[in-house]
Amino acid sequence: MAKIVGRKLLLIDREKQLAWEKALGITNLPTPTFIQGDISHAIPKSEAYNLVLSWSTFEYLSEPKIALQNAIRSLRPGGLWYIGIHLYT
Repeated sequence: MAKIVGRKLLLIDREKQLAWEKALGITNLPTPTFIQGDISHAIPKSEAYNLVLSWSTFEYLSEPKIALQNAIRSLRPGGLWYIGIHLYT
């Protein structure tokens, strides 16, 4: 907690935000929206997301191909998909 308070008091987080805003050419970073769900069964809207994240889930899915297709379809053009898997489980 002391680390978080220190970062806020020293405006370290604000410096990072200003750097991102400058790099993106915007004046105010939007607040991200986090959505959690089942990519295999709850089919997301097409081209709805800029970023899709998956950590240690694909190795447990019964239908990874469907999840992969849904994730790709849900990304906007130029969107990113980060998938983290355990190679040695």
